[in-house]
Amino acid sequence: MPGPDTIVVFLRGLNIIRKAAGTKNARLMGAFLTVMVCAAATPLKLQAQCQKSYTSGANLSLTGNWLFMKGNPPGASSSELAETGWASVPVPGQWNKIADMRNYADDGWYRCHIELSGHPDDGLALFLGRIEDADAAYFNGTLIGQTGSLTSPIRVDTEKSRLYSLPGHLWREGDNVIAVHIRGSTGGAGFYEPPEIVNESARIKQLILTDVPAIAFSCVYILVAGFFGLFFVFFLNKKENLYFSLFSLFLGLYHLMRSWVRYSLFDSFELSYQFELFVLFLLPPIFLRFLIHLIKIPKPGLVKIFELYYALIFFTLLVSTIVSRKPATWSMLVRANLLGMVFALGLTAWIVKTNYAEKKQQLQYLILGFVCLAPAVLHDMMQTLRIINTPRVTVYAFLFFLGFVSLQLSDSILWLYRHLEDQEKELRQVEKKKTHSIFNISNEFRVIFEGMKEAISDSLKKETAKKRNADPEERVRTAIVNLENMLNDSNLLTLLELREYTVRRVRFSLRKLSQDVIDQALTATRQNRKRLMLDLPEEGVEVIGDPDLLSATLYHLVENALLYTKGQVEISVEKDSEQLIYMVRDEGPGLNADQQKMLFEKFVRGVDDSSEIPGIGIGLTIVDLIAKRLDGSVKIESGAGFFSTFAFRVPLSAMEAAA
Repeated sequence: MPGPDTIVVFLRGLNIIRKAAGTKNARLMGAFLTVMVCAAATPLKLQAQCQKSYTSGANLSLTGNWLFMKGNPPGASSSELAETGWASVPVPGQWNKIADMRNYADDGWYRCHIELSGHPDDGLALFLGRIEDADAAYFNGTLIGQTGSLTSPIRVDTEKSRLYSLPGHLWREGDNVIAVHIRGSTGGAGFYEPPEIVNESARIKQLILTDVPAIAFSCVYILVAGFFGLFFVFFLNKKENLYFSLFSLFLGLYHLMRSWVRYSLFDSFELSYQFELFVLFLLPPIFLRFLIHLIKIPKPGLVKIFELYYALIFFTLLVSTIVSRKPATWSMLVRANLLGMVFALGLTAWIVKTNYAEKKQQLQYLILGFVCLAPAVLHDMMQTLRIINTPRVTVYAFLFFLGFVSLQLSDSILWLYRHLEDQEKELRQVEKKKTHSIFNISNEFRVIFEGMKEAISDSLKKETAKKRNADPEERVRTAIVNLENMLNDSNLLTLLELREYTVRRVRFSLRKLSQDVIDQALTATRQNRKRLMLDLPEEGVEVIGDPDLLSATLYHLVENALLYTKGQVEISVEKDSEQLIYMVRDEGPGLNADQQKMLFEKFVRGVDDSSEIPGIGIGLTIVDLIAKRLDGSVKIESGAGFFSTFAFRVPLSAMEAAA
């Protein structure tokens, strides 16, 4: 017994015979009757593909096999078309899944029959979903909607959900035909979502509401960008805030462009899609810049190669924006970007692993963010490659990622706040030191000039000089020596701090240098030589080095001992096979641990900070800088209330090496 498909074919054949009966071509009619007899014996199931029945009150799914023919056959949109020779293909589906269509890029037609019983509902629409690349839909031969342009130059839209109104007057009792003309530029052309007959207003509402969460999240990302951008304005040295702000901004714009908002901002889909690619391509290199500035490391060589790769992609996109707007070019760029994203993820993992032990404080929240984000990124990469066909989820996963990164930056902000507090304390200490330095310098000048004044006055009054038992010329000489030492010390300290001092390399007698320095210290402090216990090298002992630095070191160690103690001072100058050693020991009040820590700082005076003791508090600072400049060391050993011993050691190899 003939099946329903055969009956449908037979009835259509009778209709054609009736129309042809008035013609004089009896031979054609006979041939057609022969074909119809064969059709009655062998059902033509191709003609019955997508044979759907519509009844009011529900959506009608059009998923299944549709009739398909590549090319642009005449009358393909007509409801009266004889469909012999059309293939059967699944819908939804893409051309690269159809035999002989893998690399096809041109026109293709789909047809589907709907059987109507009764009257159609009001407000119906044909939902075709997302189609690549351009399409035009017909209902019973009438154009009901078109997206893009199917004629040269082709205009495409690969993201818009097609929803075309089905006016009630176009419906017919019985058979109705949907014909869809698709123009594809790649093998990925075709249907991506199940087509349906739906209530138009309900589906519009659904499409809008579907994008609302993504739009809301995108706006949150843009607000986050504004916050950290504002923070960067106040702290220009914190570049990680700038790059995180840019990353959040472009992330928000990218996901905003993937909603219907793109059609409100751009008149052309092609332009909106290219803008979308621009912001997408900027995300990986910006994030790597953010990571590098966050953990404060030099830019690795692999990152430089990565940035060159993205510069090439970006340049290609820029050129394609000007000269080409073909989806084939976009597909190539998207795949290149996916490769770059894999590279970026690998680089990120490598940088984190390499620096985690040292930068744990700056990376702990960032790692948690990556754990939340990685599955969503992998999912959307597979969706982009058409491996799966599910909604994108990174727009939601990025909320957790940005939240953790914000925690990381907030933690850095708190650290910065504490650091600023510490800096403020240090500045207050510096200000105190400046005040002390001014006081010390003023006091030094006062002592020097009072000594000169007394000496000149006593030279004019011989009797007063005799009463004071002091030689006026000696006091003038002492004042001049102190003034000269102060100027020389200030100049030497500046050169050492700026690393601009040029170390000399000359041969000299160590004993003679030591004697000259000790004499100078006695003159400057006006102390008696009997206080000294000397252990100096023999006459023939010579060294190669910078006599000025060694003189300044010994002078300040001896001067310091003479000024701050009243007992014996032991001075030892020794040269062995490897190093030169100065040892200066006094029987002074000694120094506690806290005083020892601060002793080599600028403008810090000894235990007795009386204005009666000359000096500006830079002598031991100079000794410490000279020791470091010559790869040596200076150490202090002290028993509070008993003694202090300063030991200066410098390797002979460092002194003999040319500067």
